[in-house]
Amino acid sequence: MIKLEFAKNKTYYIVGLGKSNRAAIKALKAVGAEIRIWDDNVDNLKGFDDALVREPSKTPWSKIRSVVMAPGIPPNHEIIDIANEKGVPVICDVDLYAQSQPKSKVIGITGTNGKSTVTALINHILNFDEKSQMGGNIGEPVLSLKNRMHYTVLELSSYQLDRSPSLKCDVAVLLNITPDHLEWHGSMDDYVQAKSKIFNNADTKIISTDDEYSKSIFDMHEGARQLSVYSDDLPFNQSDFTRLKGGHNLQNILAAYEVCRALDVEHDVIIERIKTFEGLAHRQHLSCVINGIAYINDSKATNGEAAKQALRAYKNIFWICGGQAKDGGLEGLGQDLETVQKAYVFGNARAEFETYFKNRGVECTSFEILDEAVEHAHIDAQNMRGEPTGAPTILFSPACASFDQYKNFEMRGDHFVNLVEGLEG
Repeated sequence: MIKLEFAKNKTYYIVGLGKSNRAAIKALKAVGAEIRIWDDNVDNLKGFDDALVREPSKTPWSKIRSVVMAPGIPPNHEIIDIANEKGVPVICDVDLYAQSQPKSKVIGITGTNGKSTVTALINHILNFDEKSQMGGNIGEPVLSLKNRMHYTVLELSSYQLDRSPSLKCDVAVLLNITPDHLEWHGSMDDYVQAKSKIFNNADTKIISTDDEYSKSIFDMHEGARQLSVYSDDLPFNQSDFTRLKGGHNLQNILAAYEVCRALDVEHDVIIERIKTFEGLAHRQHLSCVINGIAYINDSKATNGEAAKQALRAYKNIFWICGGQAKDGGLEGLGQDLETVQKAYVFGNARAEFETYFKNRGVECTSFEILDEAVEHAHIDAQNMRGEPTGAPTILFSPACASFDQYKNFEMRGDHFVNLVEGLEG
């Protein structure tokens, strides 16, 4: 657990009692900090000492050092307004971690898409002798990590970056930016600005320039290292990495490679470690093969841009998508739909997506729940075996948030895998 010695005898207001803030409470208590807590969902307060619970109007604001806000709580929350009025900083657990002045080299990764895969891949490469750990927006909360490790690899969301003014990365990486989380940030400009905060105080800055938003950030940082999948001089052959297919994974591999080279890891070590990387569950993960047909779990694709990358990686696709649509829906897919044989839509987005597909000449069937979509896609794809178009691929890439029917994308992906495992060959 990270030691927060600077917080001793100081008072912190912990707002939102999810996984990251529960770790913050534990870490703060361990050094003798005073805490007060609040959660808008009163059920989350159960099990805590009533003496610690303070609703905003009864909080001793004059004593509060900082509000430690759960990353997902939007910036228009009343507590943020009160804190701003009182001159109390609003931070998140990542900032507490940064204030602890960790002994490890900190590698920070952000981007709209791909950051989980890149974080896990970098950690895999660096952990050849168990000297690396990862956390943040993936895996363990930052304050549950070990206090002393040679490397700490952090996946950082725009929410976290917006509330981590003390963050200092030894190596910071921006993969890409496409419209996302605009209901939280309020505008695309604010979203881009939040992403760019990963470079505040960073020693080495690595920035993809394959989209206009990231390119604009690159132009503002003299000395930053440039990434582009369109380079004529890539340091590896992607075909050597059979588990990491597609143009998006080319960017992921390139980012991980450049980070590790910046940390003086030898080329041959990086290449061999990438070859042994199994990939992440819910990120274009091969669930199984039935009669030569691949069933791909890409539940992590929570927006159209992420789904686009999956569509580009496969052919003859029977596409299962849907859930809670985000701003923009499926707009911008264009020619990427040419690989789709048929679409199967479910959840709250089904009416919107069904109209989208029919307007573009893509055969589509609509269902209320994922179970029905998987069953029909399976039957249709199995009936297509042996056709001259080639072996079908069942692709579950929702292009939507999961919150209409699931707690998170992991639960949604696990449900897909369970459904596929129950199919008859």
